Amino acid sequence: MRRLLITCFIFLLIQSARAQEVHFGLKAGLNAANLIFEDQGEAEFKLGVHGGALAHIHLTNKFALQPEVMISMQGGKRISNNTDINTNLNYLNIPVLLQYMFNNGFRVQAGPQAGFMLSANEEINDAKSNRIQNYKSIDFSVPVGVSYLHPSGLGVDARWVFGLNNINDVGNRLPKTRNSVGQLGIFYVLNYGSHNHR
Repeated sequence: MRRLLITCFIFLLIQSARAQEVHFGLKAGLNAANLIFEDQGEAEFKLGVHGGALAHIHLTNKFALQPEVMISMQGGKRISNNTDINTNLNYLNIPVLLQYMFNNGFRVQAGPQAGFMLSANEEINDAKSNRIQNYKSIDFSVPVGVSYLHPSGLGVDARWVFGLNNINDVGNRLPKTRNSVGQLGIFYVLNYGSHNHR
C-alpha cells in the first residue's frame, strides 16, 4: 500500500511539473536532530548535515510546490545505564512542500515527507555497530517552516521536521521512537535571476 501511494504521488507530481513553470536548484545545511521515545522523553540533540536538489514549481502567483531530494544525517544521543549511546541514522528524504509566497520574497511552507533509511549505527563507548535491522525502512514526517528567496536566486530556509510514525522495528525491546529534526539551510535556484517574479 505504501509503495502504491508513493508511486501515485510521484506520478501526480511529475504531471504537475510538466504543466507548470519549474526552476531547479541545490540546497545544503545543518541539522539539529534528536529522537523522541514514548514515555521516556527525548534524546539529546546531535548535529548533522543535509544536502541535495530541489524543484520549485509555480502553481499560481501566490502558491508553489517544492519537491526535494535530500540526504540527511539524523539520530540522537542518550544515556542508558550510565552508558553514552550515540545513534546515527542516515536517510534519503523526499519532502514535497506547499508554499505560500509573499511579495517580498518570504514564504511559509509545509507538506509531507517520506524518508528512506540508508544506514543506521550506534556508538557505545567508541565502539560502532550496525543497527539498521532495528529500524523501519521508511519514515513519514511533516516539515513546517519559512524561507526567503532573493531575486538573485540565493535563499535561506529554516524548518522543523516532525516525525509521525514509530521507527522502532524490534517490538518491545525498544520504546516507540520518532524522529525530530530542526534544519537551517541555504539554497540556490538556477537561472532564477532572469525572471522578475518570486
